[in-house]
Amino acid sequence: MTLFYTIAPFAKTKPLTYESQASLEIGALVKIPLQKRQVLGVVLGECPKPQFACKLATPTNTYFNPHQMLLLRFITHYYCAELGVVAPLFYPFKNPPLPPIQSTSPCPQTPLSPAQQEAYQALHPLKQALLFGDTGSGKSHIYAHLIASKLSERSSALLLLPEIALTPQLYRTLLDNFGSLVGLWHSKLKPAQRTELLDKLHRQQVRIVVGTRSALFLPMPNLGLIIIDEEHDHSYKSNQAPYYHARDSALYLSTKMPIQVILGSATPSLRSYYMAQKNQHLVRLKGRFFDTHKEIIFEDHNSAITPFLCAHLQEALDHKQQSMIFVPTRAHFKKLLCQACGQGVCCPFCSVNMSLHLKDQCMRCHYCQHSEQIPSICPHCQHDLLQGKRMGTQQIKKELEELLPHARIGILDKDHTHTNTQIQHILDALKAQEIDILIGTQMIAKGHDYPQVNLAIILGLDEILHNGSYASFEQGVSLMHQIAGRSARKNKGKVLIQTRNQAFLSPYIQDYEVFLQEELKMRVPSFPPFKRLAQLTFSASSELKAQEKMQAMLTHIESILPLGVQVLGAGPARVAKIAKSYRYEILLSASLTPSLLQMLHQLQELKADFKIVLDPLDI
Repeated sequence: MTLFYTIAPFAKTKPLTYESQASLEIGALVKIPLQKRQVLGVVLGECPKPQFACKLATPTNTYFNPHQMLLLRFITHYYCAELGVVAPLFYPFKNPPLPPIQSTSPCPQTPLSPAQQEAYQALHPLKQALLFGDTGSGKSHIYAHLIASKLSERSSALLLLPEIALTPQLYRTLLDNFGSLVGLWHSKLKPAQRTELLDKLHRQQVRIVVGTRSALFLPMPNLGLIIIDEEHDHSYKSNQAPYYHARDSALYLSTKMPIQVILGSATPSLRSYYMAQKNQHLVRLKGRFFDTHKEIIFEDHNSAITPFLCAHLQEALDHKQQSMIFVPTRAHFKKLLCQACGQGVCCPFCSVNMSLHLKDQCMRCHYCQHSEQIPSICPHCQHDLLQGKRMGTQQIKKELEELLPHARIGILDKDHTHTNTQIQHILDALKAQEIDILIGTQMIAKGHDYPQVNLAIILGLDEILHNGSYASFEQGVSLMHQIAGRSARKNKGKVLIQTRNQAFLSPYIQDYEVFLQEELKMRVPSFPPFKRLAQLTFSASSELKAQEKMQAMLTHIESILPLGVQVLGAGPARVAKIAKSYRYEILLSASLTPSLLQMLHQLQELKADFKIVLDPLDI
């Protein structure tokens, strides 16, 4: 008997109808002809026989399970993406399904303190919750006990982390508790390592996965728990199509499936804090697991290696203690500025200044990766008055090597960690106390626990506090707390903050929740957490063409604007040109999400060339 099915090809096309000689289940993966090639497709459902001849779909032995299909449809609808673009994110299950595993009741090695036990008991019955735990309060111990509880119910567990640099540390913690039941997943695994983990998941030899955001799409049997650590981190938001957010996608999944989702952070996002309070799903864990003392020192200065800063580094070296230095910029100076005309060395293809990379003896654009020789004179006025603006990691290392010649200095940033092995090598050297001073970008701010780091230095904080974003204060204060948390994990220590904004920052040093409560009062009502945002971007090789495309869409939007949706603004993008392409944007704000999505899907039907990003972060 011939049956007909609606199938979404793994390609940029709408679902198509195919015929099959065998009965197919929703979620089954099939091989289908598309134009002159064979591609994979996912079965969406059976349909009546059409009036035209259909091509044949060939079954495979793989499928997406119900929770994967829910995620597939949600990301497609909410993030205004195509099914065929979203589907390749997922890793399918294999047929036939394996028999259920036997119940196990592993017991984590570290017992919970009374405060941790109270938090665990509060979290246990909640379908969704935010664990707002101070730095060093022992959130990872609570995670282990939550996972053990799910394992005893024959469920599997997923622990998401924002950065590859964080995965080895928590992975080792869970290995100590659960042994071979734990697997590791991130984008820098080798193909053979991926294949091995997928096979162990299929055999249910691995039932706990520690991974970055892509681990959300793994074929985890009987998934019962998703923990999203450092839930505030922007790395959970994909910066390429489909522009999904792993945290928000997991929360949606929890509303439809018997899956518990726990968000964890010492500095939760304002939206997560607001929603947890509203839904009474906030679990507060105060204090530190170890009793430590931390001295906060402010230096009223712009970012620079000052004698005051060097004196504190030297003191740490004298006591054989380690230090961490945060700076928001990698490489050497972020840009070279001419002291005569004020112009920088601009990328010829993007509307940004290129960054100085002395190691490679070049200027490099961090958007399109174009590089060229370091100029000796200003390309605009021909004066030889080029000076650096905003120090980067390599420049700080260079200066400190001259000032502290006996110090062993390392760098943790994207320029120095192209592979997971490189990341692990740096972190292992720090743990083995082979590095005295570790300089890094935001990679060093998250979750690292090294007992001998007793001095944390924060540079460039004012640049983040005043970066032009509606959430700049949130980003800056959160980062201050995150980096401060790297110091004095088990002993007394210091945090040195260079800033011109001590009066603003001081009230929030001891308790991040004080800042969140104040920020909720001050946040403009048109922005999150009170409204949802949508960003529409129009690109063209001609600036006039990009502007015309934006204006035509803006006129159409204003003619159909539904209740609960408003236009916040329209004009050139923050980075107005990338890789020879000019960019214009429209920013929408909505109190009614269904109305916003309905309008956006209507706009997609116009077949206009533009990009939609829901809940944009870089605005």
